[in-house]
Amino acid sequence: MNSNKPFVQWRFLVNRYNEHEIEKAKALAKEIGVDKLEITIFRCDMGNELVFNNKKQFENVQKWLPGNETLSMYDYSNKMKKKIKVNDCGWLWSQATINWNGSVSPCCAVWYEKFDFGNINRDTFRKIWNNEKYQGARKIVRGDRINAPGNICHICCLNKAAI
Repeated sequence: MNSNKPFVQWRFLVNRYNEHEIEKAKALAKEIGVDKLEITIFRCDMGNELVFNNKKQFENVQKWLPGNETLSMYDYSNKMKKKIKVNDCGWLWSQATINWNGSVSPCCAVWYEKFDFGNINRDTFRKIWNNEKYQGARKIVRGDRINAPGNICHICCLNKAAI
């Protein structure tokens, strides 16, 4: 890292139950010397958001959504996500999630083990990063039509979920 100190970033995930504390968080971040405070939209149900359609996603998370709609990823009147950028997922080329048990997920929103792309306790990360699941997922996100119904990226694209 070649740094004389760690870079401290605080992500304040706004939801219905803490949206009134944003100004307090800003003051506290300044007081304790946080390098970067990011006030960000709270993804309420990462475990299911990739597999539910938009209407079901909204119903599933409604109780967590902030009263201030500008602090939410949802359009409250249409009961669905505001902006959906199809085929705009950069995770597959730049990041991965390595879980406590060594399983490798294509992004931080993948919670179910059945959707993992490998395990670093069995294979090298390089091998997983270039395996058939990753290659297929990258093709899906690029818009190539491939048959991969069990690939979480295929499901995510169909549901216009996290991308």
